[in-house]
Amino acid sequence: IGFLNPELGIVSIATSVSALGSLIISFSFLRLEIIQPLAERVSQVEAMHRVGLAITSQIATDTVLSEITLQATNWLDADAAGIFLLHEDELELVAVHELPQPLLHYRLPLSDGIAGQVARTHESVLVTNYRRDWKGAPDLPLARDTFGSVLCVPLMYASNVLGVLMVITGRHNKLL
Repeated sequence: IGFLNPELGIVSIATSVSALGSLIISFSFLRLEIIQPLAERVSQVEAMHRVGLAITSQIATDTVLSEITLQATNWLDADAAGIFLLHEDELELVAVHELPQPLLHYRLPLSDGIAGQVARTHESVLVTNYRRDWKGAPDLPLARDTFGSVLCVPLMYASNVLGVLMVITGRHNKLL
């Protein structure tokens, strides 16, 4: 319109359109770089809060450990999780989320599996393809056929390992 009638002020219309375009682009960057990461952090903090509440409000250890496996699975968008507790020279699977219930109380020698390595070294391990990358003894009987990515972290008090948290995705998903 401004091209046809110079008195309508093409410059002011162009400036307004440019400002509006800049505002839209700025808002898109703000949403992508600040709002979405903060929303993800809020959900992570909420998950940690729920775990903290479970720990402080529950007397039964198995209830607390089950809540930890549930929250770890949700937090990492994984398929399953389990907690092994250290008993002398072996690890016992004492809590599971979305793993077969018959695996509860499965005992893993401390020398075997990713969980055993984590308990021995006190260091976390991430294996992105369990079947291809893990050369040691399997952590569970079904591990080689069903596990995709596996993240194991030591559960520690002071400098002592109490157990291992294992978070698992299926063979076609990736963890983290």
